[in-house]
Amino acid sequence: EGRMPPWYAHPDFGTWANARTMTADDKRTIAQWLEGGKQTGDLAKMPAAPEFSASKWLAGEPDLLLTETETYDLPASGVIDYVYVSLPYMFPEDTWVQGIQIQPSNPKVVHHANVVYTIPPDGYKEDSNFLTGRVPGGLPAMLNNGVAFLIPKGAALTIQVHYVTTGKAEKNQMSVGIRYAKETIQKQARHKVLSARGFTIPPGAAAQPVASTKTIEDNATTLALFVHMHLRGKNTRFFAHYPDGKSETLLVIPNYSFDWQMPYVYPVDGGKKLPAGTKIECASQFDNSAFNPFNPDPNVTVEYGPQTFHEMMDGYIFYVIDNENLDLQVDPKTGQAITKTASAATP
Repeated sequence: EGRMPPWYAHPDFGTWANARTMTADDKRTIAQWLEGGKQTGDLAKMPAAPEFSASKWLAGEPDLLLTETETYDLPASGVIDYVYVSLPYMFPEDTWVQGIQIQPSNPKVVHHANVVYTIPPDGYKEDSNFLTGRVPGGLPAMLNNGVAFLIPKGAALTIQVHYVTTGKAEKNQMSVGIRYAKETIQKQARHKVLSARGFTIPPGAAAQPVASTKTIEDNATTLALFVHMHLRGKNTRFFAHYPDGKSETLLVIPNYSFDWQMPYVYPVDGGKKLPAGTKIECASQFDNSAFNPFNPDPNVTVEYGPQTFHEMMDGYIFYVIDNENLDLQVDPKTGQAITKTASAATP
């Protein structure tokens, strides 16, 4: 039926490394096997069973594990304002990382969480300092091919946590696992957040448009696209508006799912080339009608806000700058660049 495994990108726009799709031939083979009584084939030709890691660390076993110092106590009911957790570690040097994963000790009470790096006296800055998030159906940050995130010297990590109550008192403790870069780093992973603010959705509106645009200042190549909305999110499109006046559709999500907020990751060496001055637009629609089965109440005006009964539209584009060639050798035990020293014997 195409419902599992979940995948929401329209097939006519973009090629994705993490596409969860089956070919028509594969589906036909399974259907014929079922119709034929599920006969056993030639066991001599059976491939070895796949091996799956039992680890909870999808981004790889962490080289650095940071956990908040205190346990957070949740009430049995009510709405909890966003909680900001500062983790007890300051990075002593610029640190290059290729895996970042947020882990709550009690996952059922965490609606979503974002982690950024903060440098005192600055506070939480998602637009510029975002590293990764944890959302329903999502994936942690995992990079390779000479691309890494930079956590600057003197920075600490702060987690923004959106808690939900369960009907009984709960406890939770947030952790972040960091996997250092293990290869020569050529490019820094960067991002833009295309956020719409202050919008409202009238009662019964079946396709309320909301959009946001950001400009890419340098010649760049895309790494991934992602969008976050709540229960009334209906669909999303990403466009590239090029400096020559032409436009291209990068991604279409015809049926947004709040339960499966996955990134759309370009293949290695297969990202979209964006000339300097390209404007990236994230354009979404919201369904506040009675026909939306996930809509809590089609009779109310929905405002922008952080809670699930509010709505949000945050589009993300992750990219690298084309002319950046860092050629950094990194110590795999610390994630820090290795300083190259001149030879003592100079001819």
